[in-house]
Amino acid sequence: MTSKAAPRLALANILSFSAPGLPIAGTLLVVAVYLPRFYVGLGIKFVAVVLAILIVRLIDMWARERR
Repeated sequence: MTSKAAPRLALANILSFSAPGLPIAGTLLVVAVYLPRFYVGLGIKFVAVVLAILIVRLIDMWARERR
């Protein structure tokens, strides 16, 4: 049995598919930096904010795995 290697993608194709992810990642980075600080400013404990974000992310990963 011989298997043929998949053809390599051109750099232009890789960049065109990955380019929309850059502004999304930048937006999420801003949210990840400033959202906890905002909630702490409202009087919620930092640990509670971090745990809430962690639990939501774990649920998100679990839900994506089940698809």
